[in-house]
Amino acid sequence: MKTQFNDLVKIKKQELQNQEIQIAAINSQIARKFDEISQCHEQIRAFLEPKNGTIQDFKILQEYRQAYLIQIDSIHLEISELKKQKRELQELYKIASIEYEKVKFLQQNELKKKIALLKQKEEKNLDEIASIRYFFQRNENEN
Repeated sequence: MKTQFNDLVKIKKQELQNQEIQIAAINSQIARKFDEISQCHEQIRAFLEPKNGTIQDFKILQEYRQAYLIQIDSIHLEISELKKQKRELQELYKIASIEYEKVKFLQQNELKKKIALLKQKEEKNLDEIASIRYFFQRNENEN
């Protein structure tokens, strides 16, 4: 049954679904960043300490390791920013969810009112029909 809230309920539900999609996208980005960190750790472990060679070789190895550590720190900062965005989106989701439930509640109340009115009309119509039948049956019995 259609109410004045149907379109609003659809809009609020779409907003809620959009928030869910955005949160899922942020979660996916966070997971990819953790994968990048794991890859950096693997690269650091791949560098073996030189057993022999010049001090220059040792310095180059240290510079590579330092570069990966800086990259890891950078990725951690990106993860922190993504987590902040996720918290903001979750708050927006919470607000959207509350709004959706409010509108849905209003719609359900409107439906209940319409159903109650229809039942009253139906009862009134049934009473009229019963009265008419009684009248006709009474007239038939008198004839």
